[in-house]
Amino acid sequence: MTNDLDLMIKICKLFYKEGLQQLQIAKMLKISRFKVSRILTQAREQGVVKINITEPIYTEASLEDYLEERFCLQRAIVVKNYGLSDDELKEKIGAATANYLTQIVRDGDILCVSWGSTVNKVAEALPVSNKKVEVVQVNGGSRYTEIDTSCHVITARIASKFNTSPNLLYAPALADSKDIKDILLKDSNIKHVYDFFDRADIVITSIGAIFPEPNQTLVEAGTIKPEEIDILQKKGAVGHIFYHFYDREGRICAPEFESRVIAMSLEQLKKVPYSIALDGGENKAMAILSALRGKLVKILVTDSRTAVLIKTLDMETESLS
Repeated sequence: MTNDLDLMIKICKLFYKEGLQQLQIAKMLKISRFKVSRILTQAREQGVVKINITEPIYTEASLEDYLEERFCLQRAIVVKNYGLSDDELKEKIGAATANYLTQIVRDGDILCVSWGSTVNKVAEALPVSNKKVEVVQVNGGSRYTEIDTSCHVITARIASKFNTSPNLLYAPALADSKDIKDILLKDSNIKHVYDFFDRADIVITSIGAIFPEPNQTLVEAGTIKPEEIDILQKKGAVGHIFYHFYDREGRICAPEFESRVIAMSLEQLKKVPYSIALDGGENKAMAILSALRGKLVKILVTDSRTAVLIKTLDMETESLS
C-alpha cells in the first residue's frame, strides 16, 4: 500500500510540478502510459491531488455574470481594458458589438441605429451580409455633427453592409419646440421612419453622459446649449439615450426636453427584443448604471474598467438607500 502511494505521489509530482508528459513519466518509471493515466485519475479521486482555479477578483466572465444577474440582462459582453486608449477602447467595443450582431440578426429583421463614435466602430467592423434587413435611423440628427459620427452616415454605412437602402430620419434630434415637433411628425417621410419603431427587432445605441462630466458632443453638435446642460443636471439628469434624459433610476427627468425629442421613445425601446447599449469609459459608468436600473436596454457591451466601476457605484448607492 505504501509503495502504491509512493508511486502515486511520485507520478503526481512529475506531472503537475515538473510538467512532464504522461509518456515521458511512463518511460522513466518503466510502466505503461495507461497506468500513469489511471494513477493520476485515482490521485484526483482520492484527494491526493486537489485542483483549484484561482480567478482574479474581477474577470471579464465574472463581470458579465454580475451584470446579467444584477440587472436581469439578456446578455452582457465585457471586453478587456488594461490601459487602452479612448479610440482603441471604442474600436474593441464596436468590434464586439458587430460580432454579436452577426450572431443574432435574421432575415426580415428591422435594425434601428443611433449615432456616435462608438456606434461608428460597429459600422466599420460589421462584415458584409446577405441577410434581408431593414436598417433604420432611430433618432434625429444635427447639422453640426462630424461626418463619421453622423447618424445619417452611420445608418447608411450599416445599411450598405446588408446591401440595402437606409431609412433615414431627416429631422433634428431636438426640435426647437413641441409645436415644431408636432408639425414635423406629420411629414410623410418622417412618419415612414416612425412606423418602423414599434416593429423593431434590434436597436444599437450608445449612452450619453450628463453626470459627473457632461459629454460635450451634445454642445459641440449644436443640439444642446451650454446653459441647458446646467438645467439638465439640476433636474437630476445623469445620461441620455436618443436625447431622452434620465435620472439615476433611469426615469425621464426633463419633460420640457422630452416634448421636443424626435426619436424612438424609451417605452418603445424597452419592448425591442434585442436592445443593445454599447459604451465604455469611466465617465460613462453612472449613465450606464442608471440605464440598467431603469431596464432601458436588454444587452450591454462595455469594458472591464467601466464594468468594475459600475459594480462599485451600484454597491455604494445601494448601501446609501
